[in-house]
Amino acid sequence: VGYRFGKHVPAALPLVASLCRAASDEGSELLREHCLQALELFAARCPGDAAPMLPDATALALELIAYDPNFADDEEEEEMEEEEETAE
Repeated sequence: VGYRFGKHVPAALPLVASLCRAASDEGSELLREHCLQALELFAARCPGDAAPMLPDATALALELIAYDPNFADDEEEEEMEEEEETAE
């Protein structure tokens, strides 16, 4: 697959990145996930063609994986429970 699609990576990678950046609302997690998968496949299947754009793709991927919609911040709840326990 990589050898056939490789010549299109310089045009496709910026398009995927722009789609990913445009998907900023909460309902776009699936689109961002697919964009991350596409970036991963570009790097894995077409490493030579994607190499010049890998720093930008890596920065975008790190930015996206920093946000996890499934992660619940339980620290506040734990602090509130500890305060309640000490107050009793």
